[in-house]
Amino acid sequence: MQADGFPATLQLAPLSLTNYEAGVKARLFEGDVNIAANIYHIDFKGLQSGITSSAGVGGFVVLGNAHTTGLDIDFSWRTPLKGLTLGVVGNVNSSKFDDVDPLVTAQRPDVRQGAQLVGAAKFNYRLDATYLRAIGNNLSLFGNANFSQTGRRPTIVGLDAVKYELLTATVGVRRGPYEIALFGNNLTDERGPTDYFSTGFLNGPIPRTIGVRLRKSF
Repeated sequence: MQADGFPATLQLAPLSLTNYEAGVKARLFEGDVNIAANIYHIDFKGLQSGITSSAGVGGFVVLGNAHTTGLDIDFSWRTPLKGLTLGVVGNVNSSKFDDVDPLVTAQRPDVRQGAQLVGAAKFNYRLDATYLRAIGNNLSLFGNANFSQTGRRPTIVGLDAVKYELLTATVGVRRGPYEIALFGNNLTDERGPTDYFSTGFLNGPIPRTIGVRLRKSF
């Protein structure tokens, strides 16, 4: 990493953080509705980030100081339709660098004071629907579907991981410890990239996959 312009003085140093949180939980309508919300603020001193050098060697670099302020929310609703539960889980935040070592900014101009934190999406959420109901002869019908979205995230290599969406679904029947189900993962065939580890090494979701699953619980 020194060959890439990151001196050894940036590579080994302790990280400290101070975390402030306040939250609430509530169960309403005889437990049919559950709500949880949490507000937080974190101050980072000596924030570190993983980085892969041009030689392919991984390590950590101290970027500087930063903060993040955000809101987490978790909501579920057991609907009047027997067996159906809907839910939402999400986060929105403001995560920025307060000050950055000039040696880091010289190598990564996008890592600078006031810029969005490396690896931090401004928002993410997931919508869930689950269904479970007995249908006779000791059989139960079950299903679930979820849709998630994650916002754009800057990466340490200077490239942005794009905003992406994932949709999955499963439907099947269960009897005792046995179940058979039809499933679909990444049904929209999202390709990403969802992360970069170097300019030539990126990550993305598994391509659209549809199959049948037979399972026994122990």
